[in-house]
Formats: sequence, C-alpha cells, structure tokens
Amino acid sequence: MRKSDIRWVVGYEGLYEVTRDGSVWSTEGDRFLSSWWSGVYSRGSSGPYETVSLSDGRRRKTHYVHHLVLEAFVGARPVGLECRHLNGRRDDNRLENLQWGTPEENSQDTLRHGHFVPAPRKLTPHLVRVIRQRKFEGARNGDLAADFGVTYRHIEHVISRDRWASVA
Repeated sequence: MRKSDIRWVVGYEGLYEVTRDGSVWSTEGDRFLSSWWSGVYSRGSSGPYETVSLSDGRRRKTHYVHHLVLEAFVGARPVGLECRHLNGRRDDNRLENLQWGTPEENSQDTLRHGHFVPAPRKLTPHLVRVIRQRKFEGARNGDLAADFGVTYRHIEHVISRDRWASVA
C-alpha cells in the first residue's frame, strides 16, 4: 500500500490511521479496528453503517467509518452536506464510493439504487404483534421497516417496547 493511501484519522493523529479502502488501524499494536474485506467491524445502531470506537486516552467515542474516510482524504464535512454511498452499498467505505452531497442528492441515490422506504404508515396493535412475532422468528429490522413502511428506528422502538408497550 502506498503512503498516499493511508492518512491519520482526523482528531486522532498518531493514534489511528484510515486507508482509502475504508480500513481503520490502531497504531498501538498494529491491529485492525475495521475492514470491509476482513469482516472485522461493527454495525451502527442506525442500520448497516460500519462504525468503530476510538479513544483519545480520555474518552471513547463511536464514529462512522465513511465519515472518517471522507474527512481524512477529502476534508471536513461542509455544513448541510452528508455522506453519499455512490454504489448504494452502505457497508462499502472505499473512497471512490464516497462523496459529500446534499440530502436531496442522497435521496435521489436512494431511489436510483432501489432502497426507497415508503412514507411512514400508521401501525395498529395487530401490526405491532405481527412485527414482534416476525422479529422473534428471526426477521431483520431493516426488512421489517421496509415491509411495514416505517423507519428502522421505529422498528427498534416497537421491538424494545419503547413504543406500543401496552400491546402484548
């Protein structure tokens, strides 16, 4: 790997490095924290976005890998922009797949890649029971969200009983 393919993680210079392919390394002990090709990574709470937990010696904080790659190789996120995954794969954090863009561009990408989530629909006690049963049977939260026309986060709340707690 060429030196131009590796950069310090912004805010953690000397502690962590990030590569153009989306791998995150700890300089302490030369170990992987994240790598799409090795399978050594964590999923964030907001779905299939790769995250890593970094420490500056005082506190530990979780970061999205796609943000670390763009900040290291492109620069700080401009106000009002968000990360776009150009090929539609949210677990592909290679630099050539990432770009800062407007929320509108990101929405257009979602439509183009077929990841459109329909407008939220109102759940009923019956649907809440069905969601919980399907989750018990092994359904993934993202699939449930798509099937029932609600957000991933809403499914999490239904499953954890933060919402619809009264429904048995």
